[in-house]
Amino acid sequence: MVALFVAAKQVAVRRSPALATALTDYLGDTAEDAGEDAASSAELGADTLVIDVRPAEEYAAGHLPGAVSIPFPEFADRIDEVPADRPVALYCRGELCRRAREAASLLRSNGVDARAMESGVVEWRAAGNWPVSLSGHGATGATSTD
Repeated sequence: MVALFVAAKQVAVRRSPALATALTDYLGDTAEDAGEDAASSAELGADTLVIDVRPAEEYAAGHLPGAVSIPFPEFADRIDEVPADRPVALYCRGELCRRAREAASLLRSNGVDARAMESGVVEWRAAGNWPVSLSGHGATGATSTD
């Protein structure tokens, strides 16, 4: 069912110029907002810090292994928890969610090499690209439950 949703969304964006324009207006310039090259699963290095900016409840329900939780509403207040000496990749609910792009932009304005990831948990589950870790409790602090 999730794969069908993702496929339908992709077809709609490709076939509707009006929808593509509306998404560009909503999401902004992808290259500017997401970073020079949006991070993808294949581009993440071992030293990359992965941050999940979704609500803590969604992180607890499933997240990328090794990802830390800093919910977007708390991000500006917790920016000092993000190390400036390593690359950062951020993700949210999916490619249509602006929060990862906004958090990446905030980090870049503070001198951090940060990029928003192209997809989110829904797309990864549908594609079977990455395992999604589950935890039985909410995450707090910039720590991982994995």
